[in-house]
Amino acid sequence: MTSRQQYRACRVHVPDFERHIAAVSLDGEYYSFFKVVADAETVLKMVFKLGERGDHMVVIGAPKGQQIWIWEHEATPVRSPKPTQAAALKLVPACQMLSSPAQYQQTLVRVPDLDKPVPALQIGTRYFSIFRETDDPNEVLDLANKLSLQALDDFAIAYQDLFYRVCLLEPEARPIA
Repeated sequence: MTSRQQYRACRVHVPDFERHIAAVSLDGEYYSFFKVVADAETVLKMVFKLGERGDHMVVIGAPKGQQIWIWEHEATPVRSPKPTQAAALKLVPACQMLSSPAQYQQTLVRVPDLDKPVPALQIGTRYFSIFRETDDPNEVLDLANKLSLQALDDFAIAYQDLFYRVCLLEPEARPIA
């Protein structure tokens, strides 16, 4: 994320800490500060590793690098958000980080607005068309930031064989039998 309209800075209580901590609020959830990372490749490696552990996180672009914030499922806000603040936030699409081919199946799908079948990843019962393949982590982060700003449907980023695949949710996709 790159826009302050997508989240709200706040302070929260977390049972593990005696004092309240800095956090960001996004879609009614709270994320505590974890780390600032300067380069895109390290950010993506950390996000994939945290995702493998089951952590949910938010990445926010900042002048000194990318800030990683970790979801605090037991957090409670120090102060209740003002109704105008909560209403002003833009919804942000979720991004699934896929570090193993066991997490998805490659397939071909048909989508209503295209004549030809498109390559896609099946994740559970949902299909994500492969939008961009690249080995450049900076391009991946830039694209993820753009997608989160546009508040489109959810998207996914898969990493395999030194390539990243940025994939877009296709809610009306049908697999080719």
